[in-house]
Amino acid sequence: MPILACLTALTQLNDLLCHITRCPPPSTAPELARRRQLQHRLHLGLEGLPVAPGTGRPVEGCECHGAVQRCAEQLYTSAIALCADLSEQLAPVPLSAPSPSSPPPGPTCACQPSPTPQARALDDLSHQLLRTRRLRNLVLPPVSRLPEDILAYVFSIPYHHWDPGAAAAFADRIVAVSHLWREVALATPQAWANIVLGHEPLRARLACSALSRCDCSPRRAVSDRRAARGRAWISRAKAVPVAFDLGPHARVEGAEVVQCLMDSIAAGLTPVRALSWGLPFTQLLLRLAPACPGLQELRLARYDSPLKPEHVDEVLALDLPALRAIELRNIPLPRPGRALARCTALTLVFGRETVSYLPQALALLAACPALEHLAVGRLDDADVWADTAPLGEDLVLPRLATLALDEGRPDGSGLLSLLRTPALRELRLSSPHDKTRVLQSTGKLVDALRTFLAVATKLEHVEFPYAVPHAFFCMLKHLPCVRVLGFAGSIYPIADFFTDDHCRRALARDCAALRELRVLVTCDVEPSDSVQRFAQSMAEYVRCRREAAAGGVAQLDTLSLTATAGCLSEAALRDALDIDCTVYVNGMLREAGAALQVQCPA
Repeated sequence: MPILACLTALTQLNDLLCHITRCPPPSTAPELARRRQLQHRLHLGLEGLPVAPGTGRPVEGCECHGAVQRCAEQLYTSAIALCADLSEQLAPVPLSAPSPSSPPPGPTCACQPSPTPQARALDDLSHQLLRTRRLRNLVLPPVSRLPEDILAYVFSIPYHHWDPGAAAAFADRIVAVSHLWREVALATPQAWANIVLGHEPLRARLACSALSRCDCSPRRAVSDRRAARGRAWISRAKAVPVAFDLGPHARVEGAEVVQCLMDSIAAGLTPVRALSWGLPFTQLLLRLAPACPGLQELRLARYDSPLKPEHVDEVLALDLPALRAIELRNIPLPRPGRALARCTALTLVFGRETVSYLPQALALLAACPALEHLAVGRLDDADVWADTAPLGEDLVLPRLATLALDEGRPDGSGLLSLLRTPALRELRLSSPHDKTRVLQSTGKLVDALRTFLAVATKLEHVEFPYAVPHAFFCMLKHLPCVRVLGFAGSIYPIADFFTDDHCRRALARDCAALRELRVLVTCDVEPSDSVQRFAQSMAEYVRCRREAAAGGVAQLDTLSLTATAGCLSEAALRDALDIDCTVYVNGMLREAGAALQVQCPA
C-alpha cells in the first residue's frame, strides 16, 4: 500500500474517531442517525487499511452497542500494520547525510536540502500513528491500555513472589477480563506454573455415594472438568518449572493429572520445582517424587486419611539433590533420610494425633546439618511433645538463622531448652491460649530463655510470646544487635510498662540498636481513656528514644501495632496515635500528620 494512501486513510480515520469520541451521547433520533453514519464511515475506512500479519479482519457491523471501542481496537491493529509498512518503506528512501567537513546547517541555512515528498509523507505518517495511539487510549477501557509486554510481565509476577494458591486464583481471574488479557495470559507460561487442585470439595448434591461411580453423575462431571483443567495448565506452563499442589479432595482426578504430569516430565517438557501432597495415595507419590530430580520444595500433609509412615520414610530416603525446603503437616516424625541432608528450611506442624517425643525431634534435626530455618507449630491447643520420654542432650545447629516455635509449652521445656544456635538472627515465640499456664510457668520460661539467649548473641529480631515482668527485658542487655522487638499483652500492663521512666530508659539503654517495635494488643474492647493512655505511653517511649539518640542509641523508625480488640479500639488507636515515626495499625500505615494508607505487600 503506498505511503500517501496510508497517510490519507489514517488521517481521515483519526478525524472521524476524534469527532465520534468528543461528541456527547446521542439523545435524539437525528443525533443517533448521525452517530451511526459516522460509525459506518469509520467501518468503511478500516476496510481500506492493511491488516496486521496473523490477524483476521473483524466483520461485525458498527451500528451495535460498543462499536466505537471495537473500531478503535481495529484501528490500533491497523496502525501496527502501518508501522511495519513504514519500516519497510524507510529502507529504500535515500537520506542525504551532511559532509563531515561542513558545519551543521542552521534552521535558515539556504544550503540545507529540502526533504523529498516521500520523506515528508513518512514524517506525517509517523505523526498520525502517534495520534492514533493517543486516541486509542482515550477510547479503550483501562484494562486494554497496557501494552502486551507489560501485561506479560505483570502476569508473571505471582510466579516468583506469591503463594501457589493465590497465584493460581490470579490466573483464573485474568483470563476472564478481556480477550486481549486472555491471549496474553495464555502466551505467558509463568502464569500457569502453579497447579493447585483438590482444595475445595466437590459441590454435588447426591442422594447416594454410589452415584459418584456413574459416568453421568454430577460428581464425575466436576472431576472430569478438574482433570481437564490440570492437563491444560500443564501444557500451558511449557518448560517453566511448576509448583504442583494436590489437596485432599482430588481423589478422583488426582491419578489422571499425576499421570499427565509424569508423561510431560518424561518428555522433558515440565520440570517440577515444588510438590505439595495431601492425598492418601502414597503409591502415586512414590512414583512422582523420583521423577522430579529438580525438586526444591516438598510439603506432605495429612488430612482425613493418614499417610503411611513407612511411605513417608521412603520418600525422604530418596536422593533429591536440589531439595531445600521440607514441610510435614500433621504427620508423625519420620526417620532421618537422605532428603534431609541438604535441607535448609524445615517446618513441622503437629496435631493431637501426631504428638512426638523430643529425642525423635533431635535425631531428625541432627540429620539436617545445613538447616537455616526451623518452624515448629501446632494445629490445636494441645502440646506438641509428649511427657513420658526423657529429654535428650543439647543439640547445636551452627547455621540456624531463623527459629519460630509454637509448641504450646510456656515453661520452655521444649526445643528451646535443648537447642543451641550461635548464628541465630530471628527468634519468634508464639503465645499459648491458656493464660493460667502462662502465669504459672513464667519463671521457667525466663530461665530457659536466659540459657538459650546466652549462646544466641547475634539476634536481630526477637518476638516474645506475651508481656511478662521485666525479666524478659533484662535479658536484652546481652543482645546489643536487636533491631526488631515484638511482644504481646493486654493494653493496661503495656501502658504501665512504657509509662514507667525506669523501664523506658532501661529498654532504650539495653536495646541500643532497636529500630522497629512490634506490639500485639490482646484484649477486649476497651474504653477510650485506656486507649488514650496506651497511645500516650507509646509516644513517650518514642520521645525517650529520640532524646537518647545523642548517646549512641538508634532512633525508633517503625511502630507496628496489631490490635485484636475489635473495630472500636482499632479505630481509637489510629486516632489517638500521634507519634513522630512510621506507625502501622493492623496493616494500615499512618504517617505523622498524614492520612491513612494501605500497606503494600512486600
